[in-house]
Amino acid sequence: MALSDQLTMLAARAKDRAQHRAERAEDDAALAIDFALAAIDEAGYAVLDATLARQKVDALSEQHSRYRLRLPGDTAVPTLGGRALATHTGPARGAGSPAG
Repeated sequence: MALSDQLTMLAARAKDRAQHRAERAEDDAALAIDFALAAIDEAGYAVLDATLARQKVDALSEQHSRYRLRLPGDTAVPTLGGRALATHTGPARGAGSPAG
């Protein structure tokens, strides 16, 4: 085989390898784009999940503030629906009171 034929074959093989590398790089780029688009979709769902979770917390907080229970040692005035409830501050019944 002549030297020029060998050089022609080497050049053709180099071209084939470069073509194959270019095709793999294009496939990798397309896959990266698909992955990025899927990640954007997932991020959108995560935002919706976070929004729904925050709305649930807000609703529970509002409900809790409407029906706040008075705990021992709590000095705050108990409320129901945002209105203060009357509390008994006198001596306990049965502890020497006439109503006891």
